[in-house]
Amino acid sequence: MPAQRREKPQFTIDTTECQHAPYGLQSARAILVTSNEQYSVPMDTPMGSALDGVGLLEYLDLDLNPALVFDVQSHRLAYENNAFQDWRKESARESLAFSDPSFLEWLLQFSKTTSSGDFAVGGRTWRTTLLRKRWMMISSHEKQLATKQERDSVPPTPPIIHNLADFRQDSSSLSSRTGRSSSAVSSVSPSVSSGPDSFSTATKPLDWTKYHVSGLSAHIIAVKSFPWESTSIGHIDSWSDVFRSIVLAMNANSEARILLWGPERTMIYNEACAPLFGQKHPLAMGARAEDIWSEAWPHLSGFISRAENEGKAVRMANFPLTMHRHGYDEETFWIANFVPIIGTKGKVVAIRDEFTETTLQVIQDRRRDIVIKTSELLSNINTLEEIWDGFLKGLQRAEDDIPYAGIYVPAEGSHRRPSGATTSGQTSTHFSLHGTIGIELCSATIPEAFDLRQDAEPPSGILNACREAWRTGDVISLSSAEDSLPHEMAISIPERAGGCPVKHVCIVPIPDLRGSNQLAFAVIALTGRRPFNANTNEFIRSLADVLTRSASTIFLPDEQRRVRQRFEEIETALSQKVQASQLEAERVGAQYDRLINRLPVGM
Repeated sequence: MPAQRREKPQFTIDTTECQHAPYGLQSARAILVTSNEQYSVPMDTPMGSALDGVGLLEYLDLDLNPALVFDVQSHRLAYENNAFQDWRKESARESLAFSDPSFLEWLLQFSKTTSSGDFAVGGRTWRTTLLRKRWMMISSHEKQLATKQERDSVPPTPPIIHNLADFRQDSSSLSSRTGRSSSAVSSVSPSVSSGPDSFSTATKPLDWTKYHVSGLSAHIIAVKSFPWESTSIGHIDSWSDVFRSIVLAMNANSEARILLWGPERTMIYNEACAPLFGQKHPLAMGARAEDIWSEAWPHLSGFISRAENEGKAVRMANFPLTMHRHGYDEETFWIANFVPIIGTKGKVVAIRDEFTETTLQVIQDRRRDIVIKTSELLSNINTLEEIWDGFLKGLQRAEDDIPYAGIYVPAEGSHRRPSGATTSGQTSTHFSLHGTIGIELCSATIPEAFDLRQDAEPPSGILNACREAWRTGDVISLSSAEDSLPHEMAISIPERAGGCPVKHVCIVPIPDLRGSNQLAFAVIALTGRRPFNANTNEFIRSLADVLTRSASTIFLPDEQRRVRQRFEEIETALSQKVQASQLEAERVGAQYDRLINRLPVGM
């Protein structure tokens, strides 16, 4: 019988009845209406004319399977049925994937490559159907459990099977509880084989470079969505399985790792690198290493080229690098292994950089050595003049940390120590520059003399700081960031501290034995290549303690001086042992943490 031309149903959106939906979008009721487009329908179709009036959403509303409809063109969720809403209430954790904006992005990419297909989300299997190249219908076609008790007896996601015997025992136990046959249980459990892929027994995919995986960190989402096609690496869909494995393993590592790919050395790095990169993150992702680390590249390129040419790992330990990652040239130290990655053609295709920053440890050890050596210089000195000279000699060795320094002493005299005498009760207010390091004695950087009396001379930056230190007895810091450091003091010394401009200067008061008068003021400039933080403050206070104890000891009787010097020697030795023990404990703890992170699951 010839076919009769009838109108074809058209899927449209009726926005008169809306409800709140995930992603903050408005869910709309979808209906089937007729249009003028004609198509052929057999005349003898039973109740053909009556079926024309049945809408798709009328069917989905009655369907017991969860279902959604996405509008591909507008990138919006158009509809969710009652079964999906009920499932979301009962399984809030499993349904979180549908609330992730990245899921819709993946779904849109998925719709471009297939008109229908299955995928796993939230512990369920979902089927997609693309209608008229616009409406993506998603429904879960799993068999629903009959009772709540049965639903509760099955975990929301399939378990990871570590042992075949345990798997069989669990399957038998589950079968006896639910009344299901073992074959039904095995249909939702991972298969165990002896092949190369038998190590992974999880049923849901973990390869986020190829599949949609929920719960990804912001860093991994950024890596996944990065336009790699604009680099030599190529689009993420074109990555080989070997390259995917390298990227997945690197991003699963809790320690900092960088992959330098190809002759351009395009960078991919894991989340642990982000805080170490400072302001260079996220610009470093997908960029050429030579462009991002231009200030350090002349020192790094040799190690990388050697690893590429020899095909062997190259290591550098506590290697100094000047890096511009926080807005200034920063002194840093690193331990790094450059490991070559061999491609299928037997040639090096990439370099994996396994690195750890050791800046804090190296700087602390260096500054601790300065304090100890300076204390040793002052241990057997009998006059204040010798103490001031010995202190400056100790700071002379600190060329990486102290660009320049000076000491002001009372202008009335040198305070040579008479036997058994104490300091004079007379308060000194006029101080003159005794000696300097890093700058000339008559330099314009710091004044040759000053008077602490308020009416003696007009106020200046260093004079105000000395007056404040005299009044409070505390260390005063002058900072260019706070606009308290005079311009003439923010200089650079080419042969010290890398030639970087000074950004911080500390005024250190040195009190007498009673604490009522100041024996001297030490002016100590700090390197601009390191931040002024708690460690720097501790360094300055340690130097201040050494100088204060030595100066105070001068005015003690001989016997008390010997006892005090012996006590200080014991204290210094114990302090060194404690600090060494702390460093060793930190080192062992770090090794233990690395071991734990690398242990396979189940050990």
